[in-house]
Amino acid sequence: MRPIRDINNFRTLGNLTISLNEEVISTYLKTLGLVSNGYVLLLDSDGVIISGGEPKWLKHKATDLFPGLTISRDGSVVSGYGEGEDKKTILFDQIPSVQWTLMGIIPYSEYKAQNRFVLSLTAIALTISIILLVGLVLYLVHRVTRPLSRLSAVLKSANPDGEMPRFPVTTTDEIGQLMHTYNKFSNRIVHLTEQVKENEARKKEADMRALQAQINPHFLYNTLSSVHWMALMNKDERIAEMVGSLSDFLRFSLNNGEEFCAVSQEIAHARHYAQIQSIRFPDQFEIHFIIHPALDQQRMLKLLLQPLIENALIHGIQKQQQPGTIHVIADYIDGHMKFTVEDTGVGMEKETLRGLQKQLDSALYGDDASGSYGLRNVQRRLVLHYGMDSRLMIDSVPGQGTKATFTIPVKEARE
Repeated sequence: MRPIRDINNFRTLGNLTISLNEEVISTYLKTLGLVSNGYVLLLDSDGVIISGGEPKWLKHKATDLFPGLTISRDGSVVSGYGEGEDKKTILFDQIPSVQWTLMGIIPYSEYKAQNRFVLSLTAIALTISIILLVGLVLYLVHRVTRPLSRLSAVLKSANPDGEMPRFPVTTTDEIGQLMHTYNKFSNRIVHLTEQVKENEARKKEADMRALQAQINPHFLYNTLSSVHWMALMNKDERIAEMVGSLSDFLRFSLNNGEEFCAVSQEIAHARHYAQIQSIRFPDQFEIHFIIHPALDQQRMLKLLLQPLIENALIHGIQKQQQPGTIHVIADYIDGHMKFTVEDTGVGMEKETLRGLQKQLDSALYGDDASGSYGLRNVQRRLVLHYGMDSRLMIDSVPGQGTKATFTIPVKEARE
């Protein structure tokens, strides 16, 4: 059972109850792939059998069927339970979300049968391998060793520090093939040498461009600082506030090329963007940030929230007559950080939403120029850094608004 809460004020609206059919679970447990005489039981948090095995075992504790057994909660293996022909191997696997335990039982008789089969198969394979090995050695001595000796004499004349010599290929046997391969390697080395020289030249050019790109942002920061102080001296606080937010926004966006930042920095960057837009478009929207306090110092990929807020403002809020609201929510759920950007804009029809999701999926496999560049860029960066489970998901209702969500593993975010 889980509570259902309102997404705006988190007030409890009701409860969701999910019931499971034991017969379906029992059928599934029988097809898990254990050995023919093995079976799997599903235990609840008290060790009571709730599915699997014989129907008469249901609602009985596993310790009643296996006296003296200690149920493991850490996925360990209990070896050698029982005596004689009843000896068994018992395995445990914890299901933490519901505090259930999977208990697998494998009779030792299965091991004996499998061991006999493996030993027989190994003996046959070993015999065949020895025969093949002896034949192969004789073949190599006769067909390879002698030609290689002749080739070695030819290669001794080559100078490794000078120009790579080329050898004429006059035969199609092993020696001829090796000569042909050597000539190909020689040509390849010459080509790679030229390529290294070309790459070095390109690297120097790239370094010059990088230096120029570094000078330009510093010049921009200094110019914005001068405009900021001029606005303060003229007591124009509105311009000073906008220029200050723009300066902080650009400084974070171009911060030494770093890809990761703290969640608090990402939120601050989103606030600067919202502040600039609120000055450009006064009284058109409100934005609220709801951030879980445990996430402030967690690491995440930077520049993910601002494109979502921009998309919500341009394609959601500004396309309607009345003002709208944007909610930015960061929550901590089961070791993951879940981010949501939700607006009260015009929303999208189902067909438009499907087309947008298709464009986001296609952005993972090619450089499709259609659709929103900001959303496609966020989608591609999320998947490259966190995997397919962190893809950007879009939900929308016409006339009510649009919601964009993605989830980041906290462990990976710290890295």
